[in-house]
Amino acid sequence: MNINNNLTNVLNFLRWTAAFFVVSGHLRSFIFLDYQSIDSMNKTIFIKFFYFITGFGHQGVIVFFVISGYLVGGKILNEYIYNKIDVFFIKKYFVNRFTRIYIVLIPAIVLGYIFDTIGHTMFDEKIYLNFYHFSAMNYIPIDRLSYVNIIGNIFNLQGISINTLGSNAPLWSLSNEWWYYIIFILFFINRLTFIFALFIIAMILFFGNGQLLLYSSIWILGAISLLINKNIINVFISIIVLFFVLLFSRIYDGFVVDFLLATSLVLMINGIKYTNLKINYFNKMNLKFADFSYSLYLFHFPFIVLMLSILNYKDLIIIQLTPNVNAFIIFFFMLVFVYLYSFFAYILFESKTSFMKQKIYKILGLC
Repeated sequence: MNINNNLTNVLNFLRWTAAFFVVSGHLRSFIFLDYQSIDSMNKTIFIKFFYFITGFGHQGVIVFFVISGYLVGGKILNEYIYNKIDVFFIKKYFVNRFTRIYIVLIPAIVLGYIFDTIGHTMFDEKIYLNFYHFSAMNYIPIDRLSYVNIIGNIFNLQGISINTLGSNAPLWSLSNEWWYYIIFILFFINRLTFIFALFIIAMILFFGNGQLLLYSSIWILGAISLLINKNIINVFISIIVLFFVLLFSRIYDGFVVDFLLATSLVLMINGIKYTNLKINYFNKMNLKFADFSYSLYLFHFPFIVLMLSILNYKDLIIIQLTPNVNAFIIFFFMLVFVYLYSFFAYILFESKTSFMKQKIYKILGLC
């Protein structure tokens, strides 16, 4: 795989900004009133811009799918076409995917369960009963704290046969990612694994999650795009196209719009990959923030809900506020706390990914 410095920097930028939009959108939906509930006199240009810019959370997940497909699925296609998918490659692939997902997922499940349990038993239970009807939490977290849900989420069955665990709704996309990893490579090993991949797809359809398979086309699009070995669009044109598609996606939604967004992102990746310009701005910052974007994505939601539960219990009400200076100060400090907590979780868990890989490589004789 040939990923130059320009593209590496841009992919890092996309990873952390996508995570930022997801987190800021969730936090805004808790702290501020929904936009339609704001008095028309208070809908200033700044307020409109703030609600608009924090409304790209779903688009952020589409960005994750494209980048994941490009880096993971693209590597499989590259290996299949130009080399050979042998036992050594397969073993390393599964070790890499397993450690990447589970070194963060398991702690996120455990801590999420602990936070939700503490929150609804010791502090404001109404938040966990969705008494306030937050737009980012259209479910009752208490109903999702069963041991069956814990086991199901460990096996990435959330969204297929069970719900996401507790308050941590963002876990849904991990199920997508995991099964894309598994199914895609099974198609390229041998006939038996090909049939097994079809069986998994049939089971997913049986349990009624066609959305997982539908959105696999976006992941696969990212994978296929890595094989494009020539420049097909000017980098500036591709950025303009992506910009307008992003705006379009805030007016219309649905799978077709998501696929259009993914296509425009793939075009921009192609334009950046083959440009002669040096795109090396904020390299270190982009790398640092991208490094813990996965931890930020998985750990933020239960932490936010717990903090709100504690503060509500202490009569420090900071939910569904009218947008004003004080509300924005609260939003800013809450966002900082979420980032600090997620970075601490990254230090404890995700930063050990490479170490764990090497340990497993040695056990399996893959060094």
